[in-house]
Amino acid sequence: MADKTVWILDDYQERSVSQKAAPPTRLEKSPAVAFSLSLLFWGGGQIYNRQWGLGFLFILIMANVYGTLAIAILFWDFITSSLKSVYITSFEVFAACGIFYLFGLIFWAFNAFHAYHKATQARTDPFQGIDNRLLPPLCSALIPGWGQFLNGQSKKGVFFLIFAMAGQFVLAAFLLIPLFWPALETDMDRLMLEKVLAIAVILSPLILLMWGFSIYDAVRVCLEPLKKEPLRKRFEYAINRIRIKGWKQAVVSRAKPIFVLGLFLVLSLTLGYYYFPQREYVTMLQSLRFQLSEQKMVLIPDLIGQFVQTISPEAPRH
Repeated sequence: MADKTVWILDDYQERSVSQKAAPPTRLEKSPAVAFSLSLLFWGGGQIYNRQWGLGFLFILIMANVYGTLAIAILFWDFITSSLKSVYITSFEVFAACGIFYLFGLIFWAFNAFHAYHKATQARTDPFQGIDNRLLPPLCSALIPGWGQFLNGQSKKGVFFLIFAMAGQFVLAAFLLIPLFWPALETDMDRLMLEKVLAIAVILSPLILLMWGFSIYDAVRVCLEPLKKEPLRKRFEYAINRIRIKGWKQAVVSRAKPIFVLGLFLVLSLTLGYYYFPQREYVTMLQSLRFQLSEQKMVLIPDLIGQFVQTISPEAPRH
């Protein structure tokens, strides 16, 4: 009986010592939360990472960027008329605002990636993404690349985030260039902005395609967490899967989602062709071309005319 009491006492003492010697647990920061906060509010992720000075600096930069652009839009007539006395044209003011907005987009992406990177560095274990299958696809539907960062795939996220920046610049071009078009004074100024608008038109299909692919990729990764692994390990897993299941079963099982996606695209194109015949597209494009020509545009109406002739050679040229 005495032996049993001594053993319990020793065990209690050993457990007490081990509990006192154990270091206190630290709550690790989530790179997904840091990235999301900075993406929505510049400097939010830095404050979440306890980088107080940097976070408040980024907040001031955000206020400066959006405040300057808002003042330029609201007081456009006053600013351009005042700067004419020092021989600064409205086109030069518009170009300066465009460059300023572009640098703001670059800084917006940098501030979000910086918050993600710092939160990742502070962790003891590598970040493998969040345990949620619904949130990454929804976030990628809002901003391409956001879902990839939530899944812990930062390199892929940066790739899609570039298209998100391009999409915001293209959207701004579509909204603002027609608005300020009547204020342009010379044909050379109109031609320069028309080139920017033409580039936006050409890039828009690619941006929409990459936007959809970002959503698709986020869904696939959420449904198959193995895709979060590095490419080398995924390649090894694929080889092992082929060795175990054989070429036919391994390849066919992986090709089913691609087949379903291809079938969906074919069905969409077929329905679009029958419900919106080619003559409807041609009529709509010719009407748009006529309206833009009345606005003294030259480059984009010419591109529309060439496109119409490509898809419908029998359509009238004028």
